[in-house]
Amino acid sequence: MSDIEVGSLGNDDGEGEVVPFVEPGQSPIAGIQGEYKSATVRYPTFSIIHGVGPNFAKFPQNTGEFIYANERLVGKPVEFALYGLVEHYRQNLAYDPEGPRSIVLKSAKEVLESGGNLKEFVPDGADDNNYRAEAVAYLGIFASKGKRSWAAEIESAFPIGDELLVPAAWNLAKSAYRSVVPKLRMIGKRLQMEKKLLSSERLSVTTVHQKIGANFVFIPVVKKSEKASPVDLSPLLVEAFGD
Repeated sequence: MSDIEVGSLGNDDGEGEVVPFVEPGQSPIAGIQGEYKSATVRYPTFSIIHGVGPNFAKFPQNTGEFIYANERLVGKPVEFALYGLVEHYRQNLAYDPEGPRSIVLKSAKEVLESGGNLKEFVPDGADDNNYRAEAVAYLGIFASKGKRSWAAEIESAFPIGDELLVPAAWNLAKSAYRSVVPKLRMIGKRLQMEKKLLSSERLSVTTVHQKIGANFVFIPVVKKSEKASPVDLSPLLVEAFGD
């Protein structure tokens, strides 16, 4: 099972100061946090099956779909409630499973103070001093009830009416970061102005196949769902992700 630590920094773009949106009385990961120019608990990941990698090897007919914990096909589109979004900066190293692990820092200030830079669109491994922005989104994923549901045997799922709510962590990097994070920030700002909780809006995500440079990749696209959340989800998400 693949998972991400709660409050961890996970496994490009805006200017000016943004005041973080934090929902009072909730976990440190709640709300929109980071610079945008207790005990260790781990949560299963939510991710896209791309055309390479271990998930593709297991599910070669399901590229572009979402997968939970690298083992349960979720399909697409997927509906979710957002509990928190935490930004960080990762050293831009070339992929090498036998090589050193990339350094992860919490802020742009830390990057610059360490001698790093925040240049955009630097190829992987071209500059060890380069860092790119990433984020971890903490979600409650909606799933149908019933024996045929992908979430039927997940013990951490919360029942809500005729659905289940499944906690998960979604690591957003590169094209996924550029597509999803600005949209989530705008939604967070609007809900803050409306004096609503971040988790009050039900969202939907699918993928589109696009050419990025010389490669075709699946890009996540988020929009507001046509459905409304059946109940106030904040108590369940606080219970799921802890204090």
